[in-house]
Amino acid sequence: MNLLSEAKKSEIRRKKRYRIVVWQEIICIFLLLFYIGILFSIDYILNFQLKTLEGVNVSKEQEQASQEIQSAEKEFQTVNKKIADTSKFQQEHIVWSSLFIALDKIIPEGILLEKLSTANQKISFSGRANTRDILLNFQERLNASECFQNANVPLSDLFAQNNIDFQMDVEIKRSCLKPGNL
Repeated sequence: MNLLSEAKKSEIRRKKRYRIVVWQEIICIFLLLFYIGILFSIDYILNFQLKTLEGVNVSKEQEQASQEIQSAEKEFQTVNKKIADTSKFQQEHIVWSSLFIALDKIIPEGILLEKLSTANQKISFSGRANTRDILLNFQERLNASECFQNANVPLSDLFAQNNIDFQMDVEIKRSCLKPGNL
């Protein structure tokens, strides 16, 4: 039996529809909040991965820069070693031309050098002297010079008075062996 009036029935239907619409809206709001939460989570995860990748890129760039620096340092070390070797060579280099110029200034008229050889810090030469006095003068000049010492003429070379074939050994002073010392 239908004891309710039509107006009451219509109000009950309207309230029932209202409750259904409210529940649908609540469910939609929860779904919307759920999707918004998912979007924020995805944003957070993507930002975290981006920062991680940026950190990896920075570390790769730093590693590459470090490798470039190490490569440059090795190149500098190689160049510095070559410079040091060249400098050492130049310091130990014997300037023979300067020694021969100094020897040329010492040789008096009447001395002819025919053969010259060097070994370690000695010069050996043989030649011809016009007189014994010229040969002895040459020996004295060598001993008195800044670059030579211990000039020795064998006694057997001093027996003849004129046209003496001689052989002489002379030590070179260490100070004259280096560049720029003459």
